[in-house]
Amino acid sequence: MFSFRTTALQAQEDIILRGGRLAVLCNYTAWDTATGEYLYQSLYGKYNVRKVLVGSHGFFEESARFPAEPYDGTGLPDCPFVFFRNADGTIAPEAFSDIDALVVDIQDIGSRYSRFLMDLRDIFVFISGNGMDMPVYILDKVNPCGRQVEGTPLREGPDSCCGVEGLPHKHGLTLGEAANMVHSELNAKFPLHVISYAASMAGKDLLTWSIPPMSDFPGFFTAHLFSGQYLWTGTNVSCAVGTCRPYESFGAPFMKDLRRINDGDWNSPSCPISYPGAFMRPTVFVPYAGIYAGERCYGFQILMNPNAQYHSLVHSLHILREIRRAYPEFSSVGLSECGSGSMESESGSCRVSLARLVGDDLLMSYINGEADKDEVREYIKTEEQKWIRKAKKYMLYDDSLWRVK
Repeated sequence: MFSFRTTALQAQEDIILRGGRLAVLCNYTAWDTATGEYLYQSLYGKYNVRKVLVGSHGFFEESARFPAEPYDGTGLPDCPFVFFRNADGTIAPEAFSDIDALVVDIQDIGSRYSRFLMDLRDIFVFISGNGMDMPVYILDKVNPCGRQVEGTPLREGPDSCCGVEGLPHKHGLTLGEAANMVHSELNAKFPLHVISYAASMAGKDLLTWSIPPMSDFPGFFTAHLFSGQYLWTGTNVSCAVGTCRPYESFGAPFMKDLRRINDGDWNSPSCPISYPGAFMRPTVFVPYAGIYAGERCYGFQILMNPNAQYHSLVHSLHILREIRRAYPEFSSVGLSECGSGSMESESGSCRVSLARLVGDDLLMSYINGEADKDEVREYIKTEEQKWIRKAKKYMLYDDSLWRVK
């Protein structure tokens, strides 16, 4: 059962909401300007909220550095904060005991690497696999990456901790729409209700980036660059996590001689790392966290051209191919691989190989200097068109998905 609702959650008359035991899955992005409260606080006085569920990243992303304790400053009796994953990344059954419905309010990031969407997928698999008839209510939000689509779908297989199967690198859907897809493809029987992002005044007085969805996803430019530049986390090159502008820059101590790339003419059309929608600025940065914390990294900042369309994944594939060629020190294997269900940013302790993040043999073949550029361009175009056609049946709003021509 699926429904799309255009009135706020608090206006719903569902008996299970009014009288059932509720769990709220949210984080610091679920804050309402009108009430000055987080969602679980607002619901606590009106509904029977029994617990707040948090993932391995914590409520304020504090658990990456302080994993022992969840945030517990609510001052609300009988409403504990509960991790819904075990230490090995699997779903903790006890987190979903003694509740009748789940309310979700999370700001997603529009990429298949999203740990929030992976959390939701794993919860759906758990609920469906255990035959639970527990309704899930999703308070939808605008996709911060907009409706642009990039890349190829992640194929079914053992690498599901690197993204959600079936989604391209940048999918263009809201969290509610992506949840609709996952729910449908699981053939799940539990009720799923998506509340339109236009139904509530929460956050309407804020600019889009007032509350960033992740500490290393701080702003407007991150949304445009993330789907391609996140791939560095599967290599020994830093994507500048641990600086004030993560994913806009990349570099490594071994890249000090930047003139190995096109003899220093980095923005000419003939340069392998150039792209019509961006400028490449040579730079040096010292991250305070991540792979090269405290070390000087030499590389580039990507400056987007506001007068041109930009395809982050395609540009990043070109850059990865050239860095691999120019620097023998380059490695396409991260520091350590993820455990089941785990996905941490570079600022955390868990990383994966580049091949697993790319999730496509032909794209990896291109990075390795084997596949032809025109062949890859046509392949990506075809896969993006297929995804746009497929995604239409899961979309809940009037604006359309689009791709760079």
